[in-house]
Order: sequence, then structure tokens, then C-alpha cells
Amino acid sequence: MYPVEAKNVSLVKGGMDSYFEFVKTQCAELVEKYHTKNFWFDGFWHSEWYDNPKYRKQLYEYIV
Repeated sequence: MYPVEAKNVSLVKGGMDSYFEFVKTQCAELVEKYHTKNFWFDGFWHSEWYDNPKYRKQLYEYIV
């Protein structure tokens, strides 16, 4: 999982793209197994998430 204290996404094994695939998998499990309809992404967000709309858009399209 993405460490809160991380200052650089390179600390995540495989980089941001690998982490993003992990997040997508976890969201898919919540939707499929538990019929989750709402997601609240809260807490520490690295600039890779909010400065790059690529991840936001892809995750939104994947969940919806």
C-alpha cells in the first residue's frame, strides 16, 4: 500500500502505475463483493494523484 510518510512515489514498488492498478483492483472488489456505490477518497494524496488527471479520470471510468 502507498505509505503515508512517503515523499516520493518511487518508494512504492513498481511506481505509481503499479499502485494505481492495486487501487483499481481493490475498488472492483468492493463493488463486486459488497455492492459499494459510494467511494470517499480521503487522507494524504500525493501530487501524482491530484496534479495528473490521468489517474482520476481512469479510476472514475473504471468504477462507473
